[in-house]
Formats: sequence, structure tokens, C-alpha cells
Amino acid sequence: MKNIFKHIRSWSLKRLLVRFLIMAASAFLLFLLLNWIFPVPDKLEYSTIIEDSKGEVVNAFLTHDQQWRMKTELQDISPLLRKTIVEKEDKYFYYHPGINLLAMSRAFFMNILHMRRTSGASTITMQVARSLEPKKRTYWNKLREMFRALQLEWKYSKDEILQLYLNKVPYGGNIEGVKSAAILYFKKNPDHLSLAEITALSIIPNRPSSLVMGKNNDRIVEERNKWLHRWAREKVFTEKEIADALAEPLTATRGTVPSFYFLTWPGS
Repeated sequence: MKNIFKHIRSWSLKRLLVRFLIMAASAFLLFLLLNWIFPVPDKLEYSTIIEDSKGEVVNAFLTHDQQWRMKTELQDISPLLRKTIVEKEDKYFYYHPGINLLAMSRAFFMNILHMRRTSGASTITMQVARSLEPKKRTYWNKLREMFRALQLEWKYSKDEILQLYLNKVPYGGNIEGVKSAAILYFKKNPDHLSLAEITALSIIPNRPSSLVMGKNNDRIVEERNKWLHRWAREKVFTEKEIADALAEPLTATRGTVPSFYFLTWPGS
């Protein structure tokens, strides 16, 4: 009798496994079909820039939608910039497929518990998807954003997705992308930014109307230092790196794009 029950159990498990594999294969084929029918809208227009022999920007022009969106190349993403952004925005970025189900579950229960939105779970990939196709915050659009995130992960490497994020993230006004922000606020390329400067910039996209570089620097420093102290507790950076960043003043204000050549461009 025991052998009969064991055989039934084994047969049931095999049936469940077969069903699961069929469902997984069907879902994957459906994804490929939808990915082909609805390709991800990932075409971006970048500001035309002129650089000198050292790679410094000496002139730049607005895009047709009147944005400063200077392209951040992969080589512009220094290890410090990469580490800081990933730690702040999505520390499991290199381990999930574009959607962090554990973070989403935690955020869902926290929001239900407090009866209001207290926590989000958007990955860097999901933020890229939202920036490429801005829509109102609804449950349907959230599902669409998740699908777009899977498309991005299917099409691009993690470093390329991070590059897209750093090219689209808003830094106040008509400034998009870390390269535009680095040049307009700090007059340097992004690979030369310090830990304090990167962290200060990373604060702005969350509250662009109330944290304006040059007007609300004290509040930006306060928020910046909260993250620096958090990273000190988590030992993300060394004690010296944290101490140097905390001691660094923030005197940045919005500047103008270098214009050493007498050229004109429509909309510049």
C-alpha cells in the first residue's frame, strides 16, 4: 500500500512539474510575441555637443523638446557613480530581471498597513521604462511598466540599462541626465564627480520642485547627509570616504553651458 501511495505522489508531482513547464513556456512565448508587436520605445534625442581634445564640453545645444540631454556614455560612468546610484536607487539591480518581487511585496504590505503610499519598489529598470513612456500612476500602467522593464532587460545589458537611466533621470528644470547636471551644476564631466556631488544630485529627482540646486542647497545637504550616514552604518563606503563627503560644502548653482564657438542652432 505504501508503494502505491508513493507512486501516486510521484506521478502527481510529475504532472505538476509538466504543467508548470508548459505554463512557463507559454508565458515566455507570449512575452516574445508581445515584445515583437509592442517594441519598447527607447529612441532618445540627445543634445548636440562639441568637445575639446581632452573630452571637455565647450559647446552644446538644446534638443528639439528644449531639454539639456547630453549623452552619458558608458565610459562616463565611473565606478563611484555606478556604486552610489545603485546603492541609493536599487541595490539589487544586478540580481533581478527588472522586477524585484520581494521589494514589491514589502511595499504593498507597508502601504496597506499605513493606508497610504509610504514605500515604493520601482527598480532602476522600471524607472527607465516610466521615463521612456510617462503615464499616470494607475495599476494598469504599473503592469505595463513592469512589462516594459522585462523588455528592457531582454534587449539590453545591465550596464546599458544603467546608462539609459543616467541619460533620462531629471535633475530639475529642463536638465536631463547626469552629464547635463554635472556640467551645468558642477562644471565637470560626470566621471569627475565626488561622492558628495553624486549623492547631492541623486536627491533631486525625488523632489525636483522643492530641492532646487542653488536655491535649496541647505536642504539638499541635509538629505545628502542622511544617505551618507546610512551608508556609513551599512559600511557601503569607507569611514574616510564618508567623512570627506560629509565635510564637503555644496555651493553649486545652475550655470550656463560653455559657449566658446560662435555657432547658432535652432532652439539653443
